[in-house]
Amino acid sequence: MKKGQRTITSHIRSMVILDIVILVLIMEFCSVISIQNALVTDTRNEISMKTDNGASFVDNWLKKKASQTELIAKSFCAMENISDDDAQAYLKECVDGDSDVMNYYFCRGNVPYVVYNDGIFELDPTGRSWWTDCWAVEKTIITDAYVDANSGGIVVSVATPFYYGDTQAVILADITLDALIRNLQELNNDYLSVFVTAADGTIIMLNVQL
Repeated sequence: MKKGQRTITSHIRSMVILDIVILVLIMEFCSVISIQNALVTDTRNEISMKTDNGASFVDNWLKKKASQTELIAKSFCAMENISDDDAQAYLKECVDGDSDVMNYYFCRGNVPYVVYNDGIFELDPTGRSWWTDCWAVEKTIITDAYVDANSGGIVVSVATPFYYGDTQAVILADITLDALIRNLQELNNDYLSVFVTAADGTIIMLNVQL
């Protein structure tokens, strides 16, 4: 073989080897990108799944609390002409049996006060938004989270409308969001934070686990 031919052959061989090396590097790069994208997708899916599970838990938890106020309302329907003292005693039993509920209230439209588990509270219930809202739909409602004036804590209220005899009435339950956070901790200890947000996306409460 002539010298010039060997030079061309060597050059071609070198170019082929270089092309193979470049191809391998490209494949490796694509493989890394593919793995990275897969990890990001898996992480997003896991976060989404945990978020959905948490949301379902919260929804079911609040529905359970709503069912409890409905049972209490049915109990009052069966106790006609109950005295304020007996109503207070009954509501105290209800609170003592559920650490998630801060207060239960027995509210009547023709009485300018409400009976709750700690006594009497002077209040016209018909002027409150929860009264208006639950009677507008004539079924149990759950309010947006708000700061409780007495405790300073963040609560949601569950209001169940019913007729006490011929009088409009409502059983109201105040539920602390601390209780919700505590229950979420028991559900899953792997999360870092729990956010409670309003409908417009405003963060109402944040709990960080270290």
